[in-house]
Amino acid sequence: MNSTLPYDPDRYRQLRELVDRAAERPTAEWASFLERECPTDPVLQGLALRLLEQALAASADGFLEPSAPPQPSSVSVAHGEPDPGSAEPIHVGKYQIVRRFSESSGHAAAYLAFDPDLERHVVLKRYHVGPHGPSGEAEEGRALAKVDSPYVARCHGIERIDGEAYLVVEYVPGRNLAEVRRDGPLDLAQVVRILAQLAEGVAAVHARGLIHRDIKPANVILHDDGTPRLVDFGQTAHLGGSRLRARSGSPPYMAPEQARGEWDRIDFRTDVFGLGGVLYKLLTDHAPHAGSTVNEVLEHAKKADVTPPRQLDPTIPAPVEAVCLKALAAAPENRYTTALEFAAALRQAIEPTPVARHQRPPESPPGCAGACLGRSLPARSWRWRSGSGRGARRPNRLRIRSRPGSR
Repeated sequence: MNSTLPYDPDRYRQLRELVDRAAERPTAEWASFLERECPTDPVLQGLALRLLEQALAASADGFLEPSAPPQPSSVSVAHGEPDPGSAEPIHVGKYQIVRRFSESSGHAAAYLAFDPDLERHVVLKRYHVGPHGPSGEAEEGRALAKVDSPYVARCHGIERIDGEAYLVVEYVPGRNLAEVRRDGPLDLAQVVRILAQLAEGVAAVHARGLIHRDIKPANVILHDDGTPRLVDFGQTAHLGGSRLRARSGSPPYMAPEQARGEWDRIDFRTDVFGLGGVLYKLLTDHAPHAGSTVNEVLEHAKKADVTPPRQLDPTIPAPVEAVCLKALAAAPENRYTTALEFAAALRQAIEPTPVARHQRPPESPPGCAGACLGRSLPARSWRWRSGSGRGARRPNRLRIRSRPGSR
């Protein structure tokens, strides 16, 4: 189903009102409500439901506490008036606002918007003016625009509208990894591919001297083409910059140095912890840190009290667990030094290394005709699979299969 709608001010207003009204109802009633309100418009139904599900996933992986109520916007509306009773703009310059994303960081508000000139959807991020002024955020946006990776949402540029700075970021159609995992476990080969590609994207961010500081499943969109894209750079900071002293991260996925407020220890290895947290979630369907309150989660984060993945699912291969736990090490010096090192270790963890690959097989005695046990065995590889589907979980299993053409 197409995840966007053709530009039409009336339809955008209808979408916003529909989502707002549905959000007031229990999640179990969303689908029936949307069908009742727009029975002849399945495209509108689908987009509204997707926006609602994305908002739900974001709140589930966030701070577990309500965000501050939105403040009235100072954005002037160039081509329309604000929604009655709403503090959010309808237009920002030339951009038509679809809606505000439910999970916006403390440093920026994010909007799904339509660019009528290029006829495409984008994400607009408006930075709040802090004690250091907006120049730091603009400098950060310029650095992010230089990041060149297929696994990072592209920054199209910076717009200054009525004295406020906006980042114009690529809109990625798809679902975040929290939503994807909610549908059931993924094949291990797919998990490794996603995490390794994501790590390459994080390495490209680090190459520009930036630390994301909030890597978690909700901030990774799995594009419709199957590739991951790192999004939401609202908490990004320059390595060694003053912004590192601001609180960052989401408690269920926080590195210990973030939870403890040890600002001088936050560096690229903090993002490596985040990569380990995403891997942990995809493997176990749990966040590294859990608790019934925010303070309880933070206490677990400070201690890096992480349950080994194989205690939650014994079928997870031990080498994969080892990579995950090293990335989640309490002390930064015990983690992988770089995101690329993490990616290489994760890929190696599922590579078969049979002895027969490196040794010449013994020759068969005369008359054995190759039927003796001394004949070389076919090289083999394994693949970890998890039971899929909802309801009762089926036991995970290892599949052994011969590699075609192996000797």
